[in-house]
Amino acid sequence: MPKQSQNRLGINSVTKQYMLKAHKYKDFDWVLLGAAAAIFIAGLLFLFSATYSNNIDFVIRQIAWFLIGCLFFIVIININYRKI
Repeated sequence: MPKQSQNRLGINSVTKQYMLKAHKYKDFDWVLLGAAAAIFIAGLLFLFSATYSNNIDFVIRQIAWFLIGCLFFIVIININYRKI
């Protein structure tokens, strides 16, 4: 077995990697995400009430772009900027 390096606290590199993965979303700002979701839902309701009698194409496009934005958000949040 190869010898693993330890820091001055006695934590080896494998333990450190596990700790980083375990606390990945510990410092995530859940309040900000909730506020953004609330603003999206309010905007969607306003758009729906403004375009209901004509057509709801704008609402469908708004939802589609929201889902595309969520996909990019998930990809970007999982990139470790310290290793770039």
